[in-house]
Amino acid sequence: SKFTASTFLAGFGLTIVSGQVFTIWQSSELPLLFPLTVGIMAAAIVLFVKAVVRLDELTMPKRFWEESAAAANTGHSSRKGYLLDDDLWELRKHMIFYWTRLTIVATWLTGISVLAMLVPYKPLAAKQIRLAAFALALLGAILGIAYCTIVIAVAERATDETKRLKPLMRQFD
Repeated sequence: SKFTASTFLAGFGLTIVSGQVFTIWQSSELPLLFPLTVGIMAAAIVLFVKAVVRLDELTMPKRFWEESAAAANTGHSSRKGYLLDDDLWELRKHMIFYWTRLTIVATWLTGISVLAMLVPYKPLAAKQIRLAAFALALLGAILGIAYCTIVIAVAERATDETKRLKPLMRQFD
């Protein structure tokens, strides 16, 4: 369900951005905060897409996980790939980690963007807003990519054993 929700919300974000692009080229006046809302939505879309990709990776059958060094050294690679109880708990930890740090953050960004579009500031000429909207969309996408990179680095390099996400490995069955 987290995978489906992330996919739906990514589509919702793309719909909002499509509407914003349409509005940029069809309106003669736009709200002052409009470029900011475009930038925030660009960042949210990056986070939603990364969440979909990461959650999709977690659905990979265990048979195709990377093989642990212990299993590789025995010369008996496991082809069965049964999920053990520890595997399920680790998958759950990974899923919650990516859900809270990517999808939930992107959902908040989407809400902020939508609310900012409703702020009743004095409209400005669209010509003044277009370049700012493009620049902030680019900046939002870059910041979204940077945030995703940090989240992945934290997931892979956490030092606290209780919070560390262990790599999903195939042991000898």
